Amino acid sequence: MAETSSSSMTFISKHLNTAILNFKCFCGMGRQHPSYSVVEYIILPNLTLDVPYSLRCNPYTKEVSAVSDEWLISLASLSPTQEREFRGLHAGLLCGSSYVDCEAEQLRAVTDFTSFLFCLDDWSDEFDTAGTKGLAECVLNTLYHPDTYFADAVVWRVTNDGCKAGFTLIEYSLNIELLDDIAEHPVIRDLEDAANDAISWQNTHNLVVVLMNQLKLSRQDAIDRATDLTRDTIARFETSRVQLPSWGAGLDDSVRKYVQGLQDWVVSNCHWSFDTERYFGGAGADVKETLRIPLLPRRPTR
Repeated sequence: MAETSSSSMTFISKHLNTAILNFKCFCGMGRQHPSYSVVEYIILPNLTLDVPYSLRCNPYTKEVSAVSDEWLISLASLSPTQEREFRGLHAGLLCGSSYVDCEAEQLRAVTDFTSFLFCLDDWSDEFDTAGTKGLAECVLNTLYHPDTYFADAVVWRVTNDGCKAGFTLIEYSLNIELLDDIAEHPVIRDLEDAANDAISWQNTHNLVVVLMNQLKLSRQDAIDRATDLTRDTIARFETSRVQLPSWGAGLDDSVRKYVQGLQDWVVSNCHWSFDTERYFGGAGADVKETLRIPLLPRRPTR
């Protein structure tokens, strides 16, 4: 992989500012959530126990999160509802427990970028096909000719590998460089795939629907099957870890740091899913303790 540039923070402040300003006009559409009476519950797996890693946190998390949040809010022209939802996202907490060993400057860069991606995701939910294409063009036109490794690698992986964009930032945040033959080694790829799958299985609702339809399972049985898939990915991750070859002492240390970063991402996402208000509103702590989620009844058929 190319060498990490020390000007990455400049890229963040310059290009992400431009990207946000380019589509400020797309902001301002709050979400509407219908109210229904609660009729039943589903039971979640206790993945915080199934993921066998300790949750850690970067000591700069609180101060960096506060500054990063104000930076994005000052530029994005959010409605009061959108600003409230963004503050409840706690993207800085996710980054602080995913990029644990970096300095404040690097944590600020990855927090800004991650918050920006969450906003892109939310904004695109509000658009029709034409609006989504317009949003994509704004971003790509802003980032089409990046002048740093940080931008080049991340933008490519955002469009190709989903949350693996976050894995690319591990190298940037720690100022390490995995050589191409290491980054492309099958065991490294297996570790990334397992970590990516573990995070995806924790968050996806579509998987439950697919399992219900394809395997003719009840909702709860489908959730339990998805849980088994998550546990399987953790086992895959550990199997791949012990299969890592040696590239020499210096390179092995960079690989060790990178794999630790993957591990931090998996456990961080697991806990953050309850800490953020994105999924359970203000009830995340209660859901984490009880593992029960109230369901909304089906809408009457017309």
